[in-house]
Amino acid sequence: MKLNKVRADYMIVSFPSFGMVGNVALEFLKENLNVKKIGKIFSENEPPMMIIHNGELIEPISIYYDRKHKLILVQGLTKAKGSEFSISKKIDSIAKMCGVKTIITIDGASSVSGKVYFTSNNNKEKERLKKLGFEELNNGAVLGVSASLLNVSDSVVSVFVETESQLPDSRAASKAIIFLDKMLNLNVDYKPLLDQAKIFEKKVNKILKKKIQAGKDSEVDYVG
Repeated sequence: MKLNKVRADYMIVSFPSFGMVGNVALEFLKENLNVKKIGKIFSENEPPMMIIHNGELIEPISIYYDRKHKLILVQGLTKAKGSEFSISKKIDSIAKMCGVKTIITIDGASSVSGKVYFTSNNNKEKERLKKLGFEELNNGAVLGVSASLLNVSDSVVSVFVETESQLPDSRAASKAIIFLDKMLNLNVDYKPLLDQAKIFEKKVNKILKKKIQAGKDSEVDYVG
């Protein structure tokens, strides 16, 4: 399916952050929604890299589509340092082409309380999320692709899930799924998420370890 043929209401974007919350959450959605890979994003400022996991080629930034829920998923496996704005402009361009109303980003935040917050540059989304019982972030800093998207896109909701761990955190990811489920009416059975997320957590961890190792060794021909 060509990107210009895709029609979606929402786009969920995740890049590596504290606790890998967004990556684990998107991996769960990929496994539990009927998604199809429809594209990828390249940045000339990023080193060329392709990860191989269980025989599957995984690009640094992949795009998936769920027709039933009119939902696009953008999964990044690189922090995109120095490329945040160029990548965000490409994401925003795809969102506009596909008719996306709002882009949602998911990040982890270092804290022991385990709360979930959001911020948005769209006042209508702010009010809707408050009515759903979600708490707005009143003080803090937004970094990375989430910050650049808030600058370049007209309607962005950034979700922050507190976590104590720098390692992939399945418990925090489950809270992100609950947020998304309520916001988007996905009807995802997130009750068994903690057990399943541990599997996804290990998968994401393996992929990222391969990415890190590949980055350290510029002469590597393949990652086994």
